[in-house]
Amino acid sequence: MPSTTLFPFLKKNPVFTNFLLASSVSLTGNSIFEIAMPLYVLQKTGSVMQLSLVSVALHLPHFVTAPLTGFLADHYNKRRLLIGCDIGQIIMLVLTLAYHYSGVETIWPLLVLILLNRSLQNLFETVANFQLIPGFVAPGDLANANTWFLSFHRLIQIVGPFLGGILMTVFGSSACILVNILSFSATLAFTYRMMDLDEKMSGEAQRAGRPALTVTNLFVNFRGNLSYIYRSPIFRPFVSLMFLWNLSSLTLSSPSLTYYFNGRHSFSPAEYGFAVASFGVFGILGFLLSDRLYRVYPFATAFYGSCFVQAVLGTIAVVVCPFPILMAVFYSLSRVGSSVLSMGTFILRQTQVPREMAGGVNAALRMFFMSAAPLSAILQGFIMDHFGVETSLAIGAACLWGAVWYASELATHYPNAGISAPAPQHVLARAVRSLPDTTDEKKKVG
Repeated sequence: MPSTTLFPFLKKNPVFTNFLLASSVSLTGNSIFEIAMPLYVLQKTGSVMQLSLVSVALHLPHFVTAPLTGFLADHYNKRRLLIGCDIGQIIMLVLTLAYHYSGVETIWPLLVLILLNRSLQNLFETVANFQLIPGFVAPGDLANANTWFLSFHRLIQIVGPFLGGILMTVFGSSACILVNILSFSATLAFTYRMMDLDEKMSGEAQRAGRPALTVTNLFVNFRGNLSYIYRSPIFRPFVSLMFLWNLSSLTLSSPSLTYYFNGRHSFSPAEYGFAVASFGVFGILGFLLSDRLYRVYPFATAFYGSCFVQAVLGTIAVVVCPFPILMAVFYSLSRVGSSVLSMGTFILRQTQVPREMAGGVNAALRMFFMSAAPLSAILQGFIMDHFGVETSLAIGAACLWGAVWYASELATHYPNAGISAPAPQHVLARAVRSLPDTTDEKKKVG
């Protein structure tokens, strides 16, 4: 957390502070759920392929629902969207709890429920991360706000897996699902009380009407987002970098890491939760360093350096993987570089896109690079089944080195689009204003 403006910053931004606390409770529940479901399926089936399918269900919505997510996030009432996402996730989790007690052996109903729950979570995160946070704080405070938010997120990656492991060991998966259901009360209460949420976000509710939710409008909006990404000398290599990063098996809670600790080395759920929590400790250290690194060094230097450090330490972790304690130590260290890199990706996506396009462009970006996650899960299951978990981890290290190459390309082009400069207006901004309107607001303005 920022070194000189810790509590004064939170006091100065009470709306952001309330959002930070509410979202942290909700994210803790999601973190418990996301560690519990892979372990539940592994215990239920004993199959690495079924374990991989859980990761597919968790990540596929980034790809499948991107056009709809971006369109809704940019053009529809933010408060109603957030409330709807919370209620929808609660319904999906109640059905997941019913599945658990039903005794059904087939796994596909659980995968469908996880996929639907994750789709709603993605819409919530798109609005919150790339529209609410920049809308709640002044531009000069954005790095500080991101440090708070991402540091809390890494703290949750300590608390969540640790609590999830204990709950799984003592009470079983049903307790993890129930805790996640209860956690949504925090964000639901926050958004319900914020009657003027859209107005606080730079008057978005008054600036434009609401275009109709049609296939044509979805296509026009999504095509404009893709065009913006394709024309950008920064976002083209950024997509490739993030695709390889998410393709790697050396990501938190990947099927390979889950199987490495639980299947190969027989960690109990509580021991595994403690290991994942230790990864989160170093992740927080990375975020504590991020704010200073991006202020002291040029953005491109800090961004590329963090990617390089992550690849070096990740490779060492693979080399020492016959020794699980050493592997955990070096993987934990690599999380420092991962966190600094994550901070850089947030800054890029919040500052280099016009505000009215933030939801759509970021949903399209996530569609591209998160499409690697379900592909990676399937590949990891196949590789582990035929060649062993060590091979899967080694290929993951190679992916990180590919990400380093694209980070160098991004760094080369970055000075031509300074981070402090306003994001360029694009033809999409005009296209958005020309979409058919389902309200009378534009007629009144006219």
